[in-house]
Amino acid sequence: MVTTYFGENDLNRVSFLRTEEEFIRRTLACEHSVYVPFIKGNALCRNDGNPGSHSLLMVSYSSATPTFQKIIDNYSTVLNKPESRLSKTHISLSFLGLKQDDKVSNDHVLTYGRNDITYRGIPYYAIDFDEPPSDLETLFRNEGTKLEFIDSCLMTKFHASLFSHAKMYIDWLRNTRFCTGCGHFTYPVEAGTKVKCGNSDMLIKCHVRDARVNNFCFPRTDPIAIVAIVDESYEKICLVRSKRKIDDKHPFYSHVAGFMEPGETVENACVREIWEETGIDCESTDVEIIASQPWPYPVNLMMGCVAKVKFNGSNEKVNLNHDPELLDAQWFEISDLAIALKAHKGGFFVPFVKNYYLPGSQAVAHNMFEYVAQQYYKQHN
Repeated sequence: MVTTYFGENDLNRVSFLRTEEEFIRRTLACEHSVYVPFIKGNALCRNDGNPGSHSLLMVSYSSATPTFQKIIDNYSTVLNKPESRLSKTHISLSFLGLKQDDKVSNDHVLTYGRNDITYRGIPYYAIDFDEPPSDLETLFRNEGTKLEFIDSCLMTKFHASLFSHAKMYIDWLRNTRFCTGCGHFTYPVEAGTKVKCGNSDMLIKCHVRDARVNNFCFPRTDPIAIVAIVDESYEKICLVRSKRKIDDKHPFYSHVAGFMEPGETVENACVREIWEETGIDCESTDVEIIASQPWPYPVNLMMGCVAKVKFNGSNEKVNLNHDPELLDAQWFEISDLAIALKAHKGGFFVPFVKNYYLPGSQAVAHNMFEYVAQQYYKQHN
């Protein structure tokens, strides 16, 4: 099983409990509840002076300032009402789930009974302030360390995944303030995981509000196919360089990637993207899905795949004249890739051949490199 950066699942989302106001009200004011604060969509971290490792700021309800607790308590009074929208409360809240640990006693977690089943855990919320407080350190009781906006690629996998989960909901709530059916305002329901049209005038038609089923707006996820192109014997890999500059000092090579289109399977999207960008031919039956990764910039789901190309003098030929997206595409030796991965000591860039660089371990592209290298060793050692 591949666990990707941004993709660690350590919270039980208990999505079926989001509809129960009693549960949400209890989690909002639970002394054990943990809040991940954002300021206008940007997460915060504590700068403790240790370079290379940032800790996502988290605030527990019990240790929060009275001002912070009052903000939460006031929000609870307008829960699931039009008055809960961002323009009125100046905050957005989204329930992320319960962090469960059987070793923790009931004195330190929330317990909630339903249908003869008891759910227990530490509730986690994302909270986004639309009007930044003037004194962040005082509001978040953060004496002794400086608060700053976080670099999401300098966290542990749990913090990175919590950030990704929270940011996708917070950004969606911030960007979904108006109904796509009638233009009226929307307001959050089900603990900030859906929004509802606020138009109460039934003389105005709204295909969202008036839908017989699913009359809510749901968060979106944009799937992207990212594919490692290899030969059948795992000796060669085709890597590409985009025209988009990432870092002038690091000529950057990676995999072919692109958004999936309506009506496409993941495998067909890989075949299309490979041919459009590189001119290389392969079959959908030669594509294997290996790993996936949430990517919160803004709401992507990276579908990591491997495509095997049958070399016949034609399939493997590179042609960049279809879609002029790439600066370069070429075949490399996987043995060189394996050596580069072994020598890598961490960081955003992996030194490769000819002063080229590959993406670091924060990207699912790196997971794909590791998979390809493992297959190389299996077949050639």
